[in-house]
Amino acid sequence: MTPRSFAASALVLLTAGLAAASQLTTTKGQVLTGEVRAASDQLVIFDTVLDGERVSLRVPRDQIKELKEGPVPADFFAGARAEPRRSKPGDFTPDQRLYLELTLKGRFGHEVFAQGVERVLSYAKRHRIGHLVIHLDMGQSSGSPEARRVFDLLGQHRAHLQLHAIVRQGLGDALAVLLQCHSVHVLPGGKIGGAASAASSDEEAVRRRSLARAVGRAAAARGGSALLAEAMVAPEVEVSLLRAGERVQILGGAPPAGTKPEQVLLHDGPESLLVLEQAHLAALGVPILEREGAAALGESLGIAWKRESDYADELMQRVTADERRAARSKERVYARRCANLQRKRKSVASQLEHELRLAASWDPSGGSYQTIKKAGYWDWNSATSGPAIDTGVLTRESRRTWRERTDRSLHYNLKARQAAKALLKLEQEAGELGLEPLVEQDRLQRVVAELRGKAEHLRSERNKKEE
Repeated sequence: MTPRSFAASALVLLTAGLAAASQLTTTKGQVLTGEVRAASDQLVIFDTVLDGERVSLRVPRDQIKELKEGPVPADFFAGARAEPRRSKPGDFTPDQRLYLELTLKGRFGHEVFAQGVERVLSYAKRHRIGHLVIHLDMGQSSGSPEARRVFDLLGQHRAHLQLHAIVRQGLGDALAVLLQCHSVHVLPGGKIGGAASAASSDEEAVRRRSLARAVGRAAAARGGSALLAEAMVAPEVEVSLLRAGERVQILGGAPPAGTKPEQVLLHDGPESLLVLEQAHLAALGVPILEREGAAALGESLGIAWKRESDYADELMQRVTADERRAARSKERVYARRCANLQRKRKSVASQLEHELRLAASWDPSGGSYQTIKKAGYWDWNSATSGPAIDTGVLTRESRRTWRERTDRSLHYNLKARQAAKALLKLEQEAGELGLEPLVEQDRLQRVVAELRGKAEHLRSERNKKEE
């Protein structure tokens, strides 16, 4: 069976069985539930949900046995539906604060799955449970796009749900959780920061830059340091922590010249990911929790609360077991590949657009420059000099500005070309799976060629404004 025909004969999807939506039955007897987005005599483009991600499939007409079209419910693509409440309302007083406990240990896509986190969040929202206590013990980066999915899910729910983290180890994947929490407490010996994933590639480097932008914005919106957050995700971000009396000063780059060694609390260079140990965290004001558990956390926060049920941890165990069993199914592997590919493409495409904008904004031709003027020739008849002559040669300061803008534009040009190549590779893989293209491959090839030509032009013009 070819990859494209396999795409058309995927397993009954997670959302199958909702009769109100369109249902497409393949010649293999399997059912896709979702929405017909476009159709021709040869092809149907069908939007559905695979592993929690909305995707578009290209299904050839000759592989369609039956197509029943119907209206798609408003919440069809909205995400997981919440389960009934586990506890009895009579077990709690009307004004009692309730919480769920969720343990996240391992790596996303291996031991921890976004689907479980999404269902816990939906459960808490439906049943008006105000707090989620997250026990974090994550020490690696999986490179899985599920980390970004969890980051986005928590961001969508934090307006109605107070998120609290108790950190034993908060490295790598854990940042997707920590940066959305309303409170973070660290156990003795705990640490927070980045961690390199097992495999590094151009695609992962681009997705790291995309995630770094997102976590930087999130940290700044919460009143934290965007620079520290970005340095935990993108290795090229350099940062220093300096003691300034009772305060800690956060600076981008190396410590300034003349800084005394005893003032330097930490310096993270441009080739590594930032990791904050207990001493750094305490200096930055992160509370150290001497006793583990929600009771100790409640005391620290000054909240008298009660656990609603063991739903969250019990559910996560079920989801993990289901995912491991399903991993042996070809159809489930296909669904996971499609969903992950969709997330990767969105992340890389977003970063490509961002770096193209930056490259254009720093193009030296868009700057303003002063040129050297020379006095005009002396007119002996009128005893005056002629008008000043513009030599067209930039002043020393303008030459410096031209070179700086050129170097910045070239830097982002190279980053954008890396992103375009990574997206082209992802689109090729998506085509093999039968997914609708996010960006056409020939367009990406033109972008790569144009960026290469622009880079050569920038290099050749860098010093052309010299005398």
